[in-house]
Amino acid sequence: RSVETESAVDFIIDAVKTYGKDLVYVPTGPMTNIEAALKKAPEIKDEIGRIVLMGGALTVPGNCNACMEANISQDPEAADYLFRSGTPTTMIGLDVTLQTLLTYKETQQWRDLGTKAGKFLADMTDFYIKAYETTSPHLGGCGLHDPLAVG
Repeated sequence: RSVETESAVDFIIDAVKTYGKDLVYVPTGPMTNIEAALKKAPEIKDEIGRIVLMGGALTVPGNCNACMEANISQDPEAADYLFRSGTPTTMIGLDVTLQTLLTYKETQQWRDLGTKAGKFLADMTDFYIKAYETTSPHLGGCGLHDPLAVG
């Protein structure tokens, strides 16, 4: 596929204009592009179906420091703009995503499939679980942050 020539901001606006209330936008990372899209085309806040994002940490410590979650901390002004814009938005925070973890038990099930894809996915996820063993050994697995927001 060739490189996109349309900016992310214009893509978001065009997607809202094309799909309207059927569009559920799931940003994975900071809210920078959606903020810019809302500033460029403020009417999309009433035309989009909704935004569902992984971000924040309401009842648990953040993953950047005790108070901040990464997706919000990378552009807190954009997150603030989105939350105050009136755009229908659902935030799925760390307090939710850390309740569902992938463990070595699941990665072993993928290995047991005996496929290249299963082994690759297991190896990749085991690497992620090992990172959690360093930063959050009490959890016993790795968080499924953005996939849970999508779900």
